[in-house]
Amino acid sequence: MCTKIKYPQLKHTKKLLAVLVSVLVVGCKSESDLNGAIVEPPLPRPIKLMKLKPSGFENVQHFPATITANQEVELSFQVSGLLKKFDIKPGDTVKKGQLLAAIDDRDYRNQLAMRAADHQLAQMQFNRISNLLDKKMISHAEFDNASAQLKAAEASLRLAQDQVKDTRVFAPFSGQIAATMTENYQYIQPQQTLLLLQDSEELNVAIQLPASILNNLHKSNVNPNYQPTLLLNGKNQTHAFPITYKQHSTQASLGTQSYEVVFSLQNPEDLTLYAGMGATVSIDFNQAMTTTKVTDYYQVPLNAVIANDALGTNQVWAFNPSTNTISAKNVSIGEIVGDSIFISGDLQPNDLLAASGLTSLTEGMLVKPLVRERGL
Repeated sequence: MCTKIKYPQLKHTKKLLAVLVSVLVVGCKSESDLNGAIVEPPLPRPIKLMKLKPSGFENVQHFPATITANQEVELSFQVSGLLKKFDIKPGDTVKKGQLLAAIDDRDYRNQLAMRAADHQLAQMQFNRISNLLDKKMISHAEFDNASAQLKAAEASLRLAQDQVKDTRVFAPFSGQIAATMTENYQYIQPQQTLLLLQDSEELNVAIQLPASILNNLHKSNVNPNYQPTLLLNGKNQTHAFPITYKQHSTQASLGTQSYEVVFSLQNPEDLTLYAGMGATVSIDFNQAMTTTKVTDYYQVPLNAVIANDALGTNQVWAFNPSTNTISAKNVSIGEIVGDSIFISGDLQPNDLLAASGLTSLTEGMLVKPLVRERGL
C-alpha cells in the first residue's frame, strides 16, 4: 500500500520566489524611472559646417602690388650758379642725352681760360728745363720742380674743364620727368636736386610674399617660363598684363614675415601707368611650380581654425557624416588673405569642417549640420 506524501510549503515557496524577482526588477531601475521620467540619449549639437574645395581649385592667389619705376634718379649740378635754362615740366618725355638744365657758365669759362694759359706756360718752362738738363746746365732738382709745376697745371686744367661740363645737366636715360624741385633763374647750390627722372619704358611691380609660401619655392621646382599676371581695374573692365620675375629680397620687410618680390613690366601703350599706382598680382602656383605645389593648401575662414595652446598646434574640427561626430585634426597654417587663411594637413577635398563655435566642441561630440531655410 502506497502512502501519498503532501508538501504543504510548496505553494508558499512559489509566492516567495515571485516576490524576490519583482524586487530585483525594481532594484535594477534607476531612481528617475521610479519617478516616472524617461531617459533619452543626448541631442546632437547643431554646428555650422563648410566644405573643403578640391585641391587645385584655390591654386591662384592674389597679392597687392605697387608699381615703381625701373630706373629713377634725382638730377643736380655739381657746381653752383644762376639757373638760366630750365624749361621742362613734370610729365614731359625726354630722350637720353637731352639737355635738361644749364647754369650761367661765364665764370667757369674764364677760369678754364686762365688754367689753360697756366698749363701752356708750365709746358713751355718744362720743355726749356728739359733741354737745359740734357746739356747738363741745370740740376735735377730744378727739372723735378718744373715737372711738378706742369702736373699741377694739368690737374687744374682738367678741373676747370670738368666744371664747365658740370654747368649742364643731360638726361642719363630716356624717360619721363616725374617732378621738378626748382624754377628757372634761381641760384643753385651744388647737389641741390633739380628734378626726378623715371624710366617710362619699363616698370617694376613689387609684392610682399609671405614666408609660408616662399618656403615652398626653390630654383629646382620653379617653372622659369611661367609669367604671373598683373591685374589693373579700369573703368569698365579689368586689364591683365604678363609680368616677368626680376629679383627678390632675402631680408624680411620691417615688422612682417614677408619678403619683397619684384617683377618687370613693359609699359603698355594703350594704358597710362605711373610709379606709385596700386595693382594686383595673380599667381597660379600650379603653373609656377613644377613639383611641390601649394595646392596642398586649402582656403578656409579664419574662424575655422583654433589654436591648441596645450599642444602648441593649430587645429580644425572635422565632421564624420557616418557617425555624426567630430574630431580634431592638426593643421599647418599659411598665408592670411582678408578673413580667410590657407591650411594644410591630413585633409581631403570635400571634407566638412566646423566653421563656428569651435571653443565649445569636444572630441567625439555628437553633432549635426546646421540647416537654414536655404540649406547649409
